[in-house]
Amino acid sequence: MKQTTISIETARAMYERGGTAKEFILKNFTETELQKPSYPKQTAVEWYIEQEQILGDKLSEGIIGLSLFNDEVAKLKIQAKQMEKEQIIEADLAGVERTLLDFSKFPNLVGYLKKTLSLVNDMKEGRDTHDNGIEYYNETYGQTKN
Repeated sequence: MKQTTISIETARAMYERGGTAKEFILKNFTETELQKPSYPKQTAVEWYIEQEQILGDKLSEGIIGLSLFNDEVAKLKIQAKQMEKEQIIEADLAGVERTLLDFSKFPNLVGYLKKTLSLVNDMKEGRDTHDNGIEYYNETYGQTKN
């Protein structure tokens, strides 16, 4: 029988739900592991601003020239767009995951839930693709343009 792997994010969400979901999670994770990190994730925009500031500082200090600055900023824009696309797809997948966790309060769905959560985890870890998230991104924002 295949062992279901649950990501720490999924485990934290199930733990917060309480009840049997919490009991199940505590069999596989410690309370310390389930504590949320105290730092927020960085958005693609925040990352871009930070990286552009670093390059701007290097430009003003004379470490790099204007031409290299412009080339690097163009690369940053491409990276930030890709990061944003990935974050949107991940957010859509997280929404699916949260919806599935809502079903955890229905005991007759536990087998289906475990199988589906395993699939969601495979997507999050890159072993499968979240085609609906990619489709959602493309329908909402169009194809990525570099």
